[in-house]
Amino acid sequence: MTCDVQSLVAWEIRYRRWALRISAALVALWLVFDALSPGANRVVLAVRFLWSGCLLCASLLQRPERPRLAALSTAAATVGTALASVAVVAGREDGHLVGLCFLLAMPLIGLAVTPRVISTPVIASTITVSGGAAILVDMGSSPVVVAEWISLAAISAIAAAYCTRANRREAERVIAAEREHARAVEGLAESERRRGQSDKLAIAGWLTTGVAHEMNNPLAFVRSNLCWIRDRHAQAGLADPELSGVFDETMAGIDRMAQIVSDLRVFGRNGSDTVTPCSPAGILEEALRLASLRLRAVRVERVVAADLPPVLAAHGRAVQALVNLLANAGDAVEHLPAEARWIRVEARREGAAIRIDVDDGGPGLSEAVKARLFEPFVTTKSAGTGLGLSLTREFLLRFGATVEACRAPGAGARFTVRIPVAPAAVGGDSGAPPARPRPAATSTELRRSA
Repeated sequence: MTCDVQSLVAWEIRYRRWALRISAALVALWLVFDALSPGANRVVLAVRFLWSGCLLCASLLQRPERPRLAALSTAAATVGTALASVAVVAGREDGHLVGLCFLLAMPLIGLAVTPRVISTPVIASTITVSGGAAILVDMGSSPVVVAEWISLAAISAIAAAYCTRANRREAERVIAAEREHARAVEGLAESERRRGQSDKLAIAGWLTTGVAHEMNNPLAFVRSNLCWIRDRHAQAGLADPELSGVFDETMAGIDRMAQIVSDLRVFGRNGSDTVTPCSPAGILEEALRLASLRLRAVRVERVVAADLPPVLAAHGRAVQALVNLLANAGDAVEHLPAEARWIRVEARREGAAIRIDVDDGGPGLSEAVKARLFEPFVTTKSAGTGLGLSLTREFLLRFGATVEACRAPGAGARFTVRIPVAPAAVGGDSGAPPARPRPAATSTELRRSA
């Protein structure tokens, strides 16, 4: 329940508490008058005493933290009141007429105490109607008088039941309106949070693109200077195999940095959603390059089937989605011993789609977490935003791909991405030779390149 609904229930419970206390006080006062009057009936006094105690106990059980117990105790007190009323009227030889009028109003009195429990006035009314009729028959009243009294009592009972039902419907309408209002407020707050996170992501992408652009110039003149030094050494005739190897390794590192900068510029753009035929091996390789720094302490096993056909995807979005999944897998195993930190990425064809599995050796996913895994702002990390997997699914859905989570064989979690194969490839004739995937990088190469 929302706070407003809880407040409504708490107010109703407080109201019933005071109504029961006032009723208990009136019955106790009536008990005093009966005790002081001459010719007091001991049975009537005992009934009034028990009646007052029942109402007082029910008032003590009216606690907002136990609404069900409060409702049950009120219903029991109301039924007990009906029984006690019939017993008191039957036990007083001098007060049948006044007592019968009280029994006639009993359902409406019960309505004041239990305004939303429709079964209570029905039970109480049945008791008072049958009890009053029995008292009239015992008094020797004519059938017409008995029928008249039963008719009036039935009208009172029906009115009480109708009012109780109307109160209940009104309360349910108010509660439904409050819940709908709460859902609307929560939805608006979530939209604001998502907008704020989107703004942050847009700023981060803009900064990433700017940093990548600024890094291009230093990388260019470092590469140029290294080439100039290598050429000068060659012109001077200083042929040193060890130095030549150092130059080659340094140039490879600069090329690697340039590739990362290029990938960051693509990744940092807010992304084109243009769907084109793409190489699944190329998408996976770029995602692994971008995630390699995050996975530098993780053993990554990559298995890519040969001759995978092109997929129909937005290249940048597909890379972003896989980077998010790889980063999540890295987070899942980062606290494990070194030998247990592993991730396995497998890509293969499955019907009219390319299936990419990202497995990790982490603790896996509980059923409770898996049920809400792709909802925004749901996270199991102490410092997470809860947007990674939500955005991943959103990125993939934009071009018809899907993602699902399950438990990996053995241990850990498995995220499965399915990207539709390009129509020409599905038909068996791509119209052009498929893009040749780059050789798969080994785990050692990934860690060295990071």
